[in-house]
Amino acid sequence: ADVEQLLWSVLDSATVLGTPVAWPTEGSSDLSAFVRVDVPAEATSPLTLSGEARGTWFFEGSFPVRLLAEDGTELAAGFVTARGEWMTEAFVPFEGQLEFAVDGPTPAVLVLERDNPSGLPEHDAAARYRLTLR
Repeated sequence: ADVEQLLWSVLDSATVLGTPVAWPTEGSSDLSAFVRVDVPAEATSPLTLSGEARGTWFFEGSFPVRLLAEDGTELAAGFVTARGEWMTEAFVPFEGQLEFAVDGPTPAVLVLERDNPSGLPEHDAAARYRLTLR
């Protein structure tokens, strides 16, 4: 218990460029301290994505994005690309598009994944946003 308390105190004191890190809690995907995107409530194809992410979210200037149906079926996959120098810990603007086809209004989840070339699960992170595809 003492070790766990010590670890949490270290995590709670973490900052990025002087800004305290707000760690997501279990069951939450609020990673706004690391990635932010403008997601419409409803979208048609192609879905244009723009936002900003910490440079550490990118690898070689991009990171993967996916559109999933509620049952987990992948409807589209691709990458967004940095619009500036991505080798930084600061926020970097990004943009990209996903093309998809649906037969009617389809509840979906947009997944922005931290690029993880190491494949190590401790480096995985993903922000999820609900929307309806038309």
